Amino acid sequence: MILITHVAFAFISIVFVSYTAFSPSKIKLRITYFLTLGTILSGLIMLFIHPAHLGQACVSGVLYLGFMIIISMIARRRLAIIKQSVR
Repeated sequence: MILITHVAFAFISIVFVSYTAFSPSKIKLRITYFLTLGTILSGLIMLFIHPAHLGQACVSGVLYLGFMIIISMIARRRLAIIKQSVR
C-alpha cells in the first residue's frame, strides 16, 4: 500500500511541477511542495521497512529531488517575472 502511495505521489508531483513551470502561481508551488514532501516521507517509510535498498533509494531520491528543485526554481522565477510585469 505504501509503495502505491509513494509512486502516486511521485508521478503526480512530477506532472504537477511541470504544469506549474508553464503556468506558475503561489498555490501551485505550495501544492508542489506538499506533493514532494509526501513523496519523500513515503520513501523514508519504505526505507525503514526495507533498509537493504538504501543505495538505490538514495540515488533515486537525489535525482527526484534535483528535478523537483530545478523545475520549482524555474516556476518561482517565472512567477516573479509575471508579478513584476503586472506592476
